[in-house]
Amino acid sequence: MARFPLLCGMDCYFLDSLGNVSLTAPRQPANPFIRLLHTQEETRRLLQKNRQALLAGDVAEVNDGGYHELVYRLTLETETIGYLMLSAARGDDRDRQATRQTWVRLAGQGSGISWSAWSKCWLTLPEQTAEQREAWRHTLALYAHEALRQLETDLHPEPQTLPALVRRACVHIRQRHTGPLHLKAVARELGVSAEHLSRLFHQSTGLRFREYLAETRVETACEALVHSARPIAEIAHEAGFATLSRFNRCFRTHRDMTPRDWRKRSRRQGRTGS
Repeated sequence: MARFPLLCGMDCYFLDSLGNVSLTAPRQPANPFIRLLHTQEETRRLLQKNRQALLAGDVAEVNDGGYHELVYRLTLETETIGYLMLSAARGDDRDRQATRQTWVRLAGQGSGISWSAWSKCWLTLPEQTAEQREAWRHTLALYAHEALRQLETDLHPEPQTLPALVRRACVHIRQRHTGPLHLKAVARELGVSAEHLSRLFHQSTGLRFREYLAETRVETACEALVHSARPIAEIAHEAGFATLSRFNRCFRTHRDMTPRDWRKRSRRQGRTGS
């Protein structure tokens, strides 16, 4: 995934089977226009609406806003397991007109983004022709096919793919993530220095200790949000977050939306798929 932004200038996302963002490369949206769309409720809804239509195949190419996102559905044994998506690019004058019209509509709905800021950020999107976008869509499909081929040949990867020390640390995190947990304490239990564990963990998994811990807690919260009606604050506390504000910030970082939006969207798509 990390190679796509370097090659095409677009961010790369892995979305789960419900369309929720699970992984991104880079970690945060790199393009100023996509970051801008995350700043307000009206523009976040625009981004989500376009993506939902794109994943559902409602239209061949969603272009409300004058930008293009490319997606490829990942299926394993006829079951959708997720999506790969490249985001985003702009095209010709039609896209310029579309983004202006979208800005006018959102401004009428109360968006506080000025046209100057909107157009300046929009121009930072990589410019691609329709033929170039089709070429990248084909490249995305080839990448996905290779990833699925490897997955199908090894559905149960050997635990030896990670160093023993890192595997033990991951077990500690999975078992104890709902309570206070710190790198130094885990390292002490494993009989190594915090510096050594931190370095080896990052080299092996690509994640910092605190990032893996946060992702584990967010995964626990995601399950509870979908499968229970308990208050979000209660779920946050039981997942291991000390404060609701910390939970909300961390959830948005890892899932690109609020916990409330995750719950609504997951349940709505669950009903649609049933």
